[in-house]
Amino acid sequence: MVEWRSVEGPSGVLEAVTPDARRKATLAEAVRIRVVRNFEEFLAIADRWHALLTETASDSVFLTWEWLYTWSRHYLEEGQLWIVIVFKNDELIGIAPFCLRPRVTGLMTIREMRFLGSEDVGSTHLDFIVRRKHKETVLRAIYRHLHEEAAGAWDLLTLSELPAESSSIDLWELMVGEAGRVMEVAGMTVEPFIDLRDGLEHFLTSLSGNERSNLRRKQRRLEGLGRPRVAVAWSGNPQHMNDRNRSIPLSRLAPLWSAGTARFFAVQRELRSGDAELLARETRVMQIGTELDDFADTAAVFALVDLVITVDTSAAHLAGAMARPVWILLPFSPDWRWTLAGESSRWYGTARLFRQPSLGDWDSVIERLRSELVRLSRSG
Repeated sequence: MVEWRSVEGPSGVLEAVTPDARRKATLAEAVRIRVVRNFEEFLAIADRWHALLTETASDSVFLTWEWLYTWSRHYLEEGQLWIVIVFKNDELIGIAPFCLRPRVTGLMTIREMRFLGSEDVGSTHLDFIVRRKHKETVLRAIYRHLHEEAAGAWDLLTLSELPAESSSIDLWELMVGEAGRVMEVAGMTVEPFIDLRDGLEHFLTSLSGNERSNLRRKQRRLEGLGRPRVAVAWSGNPQHMNDRNRSIPLSRLAPLWSAGTARFFAVQRELRSGDAELLARETRVMQIGTELDDFADTAAVFALVDLVITVDTSAAHLAGAMARPVWILLPFSPDWRWTLAGESSRWYGTARLFRQPSLGDWDSVIERLRSELVRLSRSG
């Protein structure tokens, strides 16, 4: 059993003490919860957040402090943070990165508690941040905090984007059942996923026989076609709300095709009006996008080329995750994860960012790209 008490103070700390079987509470058994409600406090826990995430061996970029802090500053207003951090004595043992946001349903507005990043930009593989040995202790403390101390603050708790293999699902369902309630899994999705944690070589050796044959076939097609070999993607999902700014008409890329000795491979799977005709006339561009069935196929191509040039779409993230050289073309007002200045990315060490100097100015970006490709060709 957990006995809760509120502790008055400027930090707004909530504490819980877990007594032993003989009701003798000791300092070693103390479990403390602190709720971070403002950006100043969020900023202050960066180092401890980093340390705990490293201990959990999580490889989800969407759980990093940098991602969630930047996301919060972009999407949340002051007072919407509700980050529950759990201590045992003075050791940070768990974080529930929550936020509290209004949700309109019909004629009602309800207060929804949910993971940071679980809407708007579609962050995935979200979870509680906790080491395995502390997981049940941490989840029970968070559950009791939400249903006792914080019960009046929220109307709906949504745990979305939890990986299907996460033990959080089973533990939360167990606690719900113990309380005489019922938990419903509202929906499940399946996403393409490529495990690159052990590097590109591990990925290549993990391919099936058919996939390796497909890779060798692609390799034979690329051999003898000139270097550097450059994969190109110029547009993303046309339904994306910022598509008109982030995608580039294929015709605008024409100056690149004569840059040095480069050979280009179009990995664009869905062509727009006029693209097929333009590609047919460009002898130094090979269209292979229509042969790519999934991300594994695209990853195989990226493994064989020297460089990927792409707008801000999935190709950029795939190449970055594979640690392949990638040049990313960004609009003047880019997605927040690319920040507003600089050529490097905090997420991908092999990425180089080419930014519009002014709204709509792709021409200067393309000219700069062309100069860099000529230099790359000369360097061999």
